[in-house]
Amino acid sequence: MRIPLANIVPAVTAWLMIAGFAAIARAGDDTETRLQRLERRIEAQQEEIRRLEKELGARRTSEDSLKEEMDLLLGKIGGEEDPRAMHMRWDNGIRFATSDREFAFKLGGRFMDDGSWFSAGRGVDEEIGGFPNATEVRRARLYLSGTIYGSVMFKGQYDFAGGDADLKDAYLGLKHLPIVGNVKVGHFKEFWSLEEQTSSKYLTFMERSLVNEALSPGRSIGIGVYDHELDDTVTWGIGFFNETDGYGHGLIGKQISGRVTLTPYREGKDLVHVGVAYNRLDPPRGEARFRARPEDHQAEHPVIDTGRFDLDDADMLGLEGAAVFGPFSAQAEYVSFSGNSVSAGDPRVSGFYVQGSWFLTGESRPYGHGAFGRVKPNANFMNGEGGPGAWQVAVRYSHLDLDGGDLFRVRDATGSRSAPRDGGRVDDVTFGLNWYLNPNTRVRLNDLLSDIGGIGDLRVFAVRFMVDF
Repeated sequence: MRIPLANIVPAVTAWLMIAGFAAIARAGDDTETRLQRLERRIEAQQEEIRRLEKELGARRTSEDSLKEEMDLLLGKIGGEEDPRAMHMRWDNGIRFATSDREFAFKLGGRFMDDGSWFSAGRGVDEEIGGFPNATEVRRARLYLSGTIYGSVMFKGQYDFAGGDADLKDAYLGLKHLPIVGNVKVGHFKEFWSLEEQTSSKYLTFMERSLVNEALSPGRSIGIGVYDHELDDTVTWGIGFFNETDGYGHGLIGKQISGRVTLTPYREGKDLVHVGVAYNRLDPPRGEARFRARPEDHQAEHPVIDTGRFDLDDADMLGLEGAAVFGPFSAQAEYVSFSGNSVSAGDPRVSGFYVQGSWFLTGESRPYGHGAFGRVKPNANFMNGEGGPGAWQVAVRYSHLDLDGGDLFRVRDATGSRSAPRDGGRVDDVTFGLNWYLNPNTRVRLNDLLSDIGGIGDLRVFAVRFMVDF
């Protein structure tokens, strides 16, 4: 059967149109679906963005809060540092200070553990007594010092060695005053002697010399003015005091103490130091006493002793000198005491010491304000590079003469005066070896031979372990 072409064309065209509309409809359905899916994804992403924004906002709030806290800790307000905010740092001790340095404080201390072994000749045992071996906590001190409002200074220090709390320093003062420089009032060291002004933390030997043991006025209650001039070339100080707690001095009374030092040569760490000190004593009870142990604090007895004698007044003169050239240092002092007494004549006593030291590892003794300071090793022990610390060898000769020209009249328990007598003489030679593990930790070894005039010899070997900050 033959179908006319005119009938075929319309039929094909209609079919194609129907298929096209169907395809379009299906495509429309797919596009709508995809659009819906896309909208859902956009909404989900928008929700995620809102969540992240909230989280980020919370983090920013937390960070801002943390930053504010850190700013407060660091002394900053509104990005600017608060000059009165307190900072803590370590500088061979615990330091607290404000940025403007108007307030500055130091918390410090020292701990020294000693052991001593004695070997005395028979004459010493018979005339003086036995010297048993001993150990002790030589010093156990804590102190707080500082400056308030830039001009008021203070210090409080107690020593707990032996189980008691003994007052060492308790003073306050004013700094940078016109003409006088600095003034302080309270309980502190009198202006006397290079060895006395050098802290026990920085001494070359375990103990100070015989002359210091017997004649130094030590710490007293009083008022003093002092300063340093010409870039520390000159230091001076003078004070008026009402008592002394020196071990050997044994004097309680009104005193004037003054000291002047000069550094005529100073080039880098090398220097030459000279000084002179004067002490005027007026004992209200009209008596005095001088005595000294060998240069070891654990010695059971004094080896020379004047006993109590009459004294109206006295003058004491001290001369001092020191030099540092690289690892070598030398130091010497001479003290002369001239007393006046109607009943006991005019007693005269004197003493001196000479010492030298050498750093095997090349360090130098630091110096400032008329005294020696803290030794800092070139390489601390166990610093990660095999550091040895600092090693120092030293020797000292000390002489003390308390004979007084047979002018001492010793008082017994009833107050009666005996015939004139000698106080005695003693010569000490001490060899020292010091190991500075770091600026704050040291080990000291001392080998001492004490020649007690007319009595015999005493040998002492001593060791000290110490830390300070």
